[in-house]
Amino acid sequence: MKKKLILLLLCFLCSTSHLWSQQEDGYVAFWLDCYSGETVTFAKMMDDLAQVDVIYLGERHTLQRHHDLHEKIIQELGNRGLKVTVGLEQMENFLQGKLDKYNDGEIDFATLAKVTNWKKRWSNYDDYRGLIEAAKDSGGRILALNAKKELVRQVGRKGLKALAPALKKQLPSWTKTKDDWHERKVALKVQVHAAMKPAMMKSVIEAQTLRDETMAAVTAKALRRKGSDEVIVVICGSGHCNHCIGIPERVKARVKNLKERIVHFTESGFLKLSAAMKKHARNITITHEQMRFLQRPIADYIHCHEPKKK
Repeated sequence: MKKKLILLLLCFLCSTSHLWSQQEDGYVAFWLDCYSGETVTFAKMMDDLAQVDVIYLGERHTLQRHHDLHEKIIQELGNRGLKVTVGLEQMENFLQGKLDKYNDGEIDFATLAKVTNWKKRWSNYDDYRGLIEAAKDSGGRILALNAKKELVRQVGRKGLKALAPALKKQLPSWTKTKDDWHERKVALKVQVHAAMKPAMMKSVIEAQTLRDETMAAVTAKALRRKGSDEVIVVICGSGHCNHCIGIPERVKARVKNLKERIVHFTESGFLKLSAAMKKHARNITITHEQMRFLQRPIADYIHCHEPKKK
């Protein structure tokens, strides 16, 4: 009987060994297919990702693990013969002309950072160098997606109506004037900001929508002209793509019959807030009941990581 139990246990361990894709610094990590509710190998997930038009890779901007996984996915797409065009939330669209000089090989990465004042406009820009170079190695190009920071700031403070006529001309066309799901989701998340007050909510949502619409407009333009051997990969904060809200729904409003995938990456307790961030943040709890209105999975795939050991 004891031998049978040992044999059964060994068979179980062998049959489930594919669940644990790798050990990362002593932690267990694996990929989860959110629609089947089952674990999936990296290779199997890549088989799926390689046959779509656009992939949204969400992130926490300061987590290196997320950047490393982005690079790994982009490299694998390139290994499968695809040109990978990467759209970056981390660069504002008005800088595309300077970015094209990098795309065309006229300047290197360090020069690009200097001429765009990238360190000031996105402080940890260098964390994206690996994935950017992986995309270039595949024969793809890099796109600057985001709205201009100064414009977003003005909308966030005073709302769209208060913009001067000249600034309103810089706005992308809106695909939706009202989106209840998006507004409810943003309203839940922004409570983490200690200075957030109910009177500010409308303008904050408009600022978020401005970012999403701008990034969607640039992504849609790239999708309309992409080749059959090309895939568009959007690198953005998870709040801009999770639950298919934000950029994805606005892209689909512009380009029909798209095949898309969303990939999410857990924080698992590894996020570290700076002293300045802690000063302006407050602890909040968002319950399942508050999020159930979404009625959609958070993504197609999630990279799950064992929580950080205390």
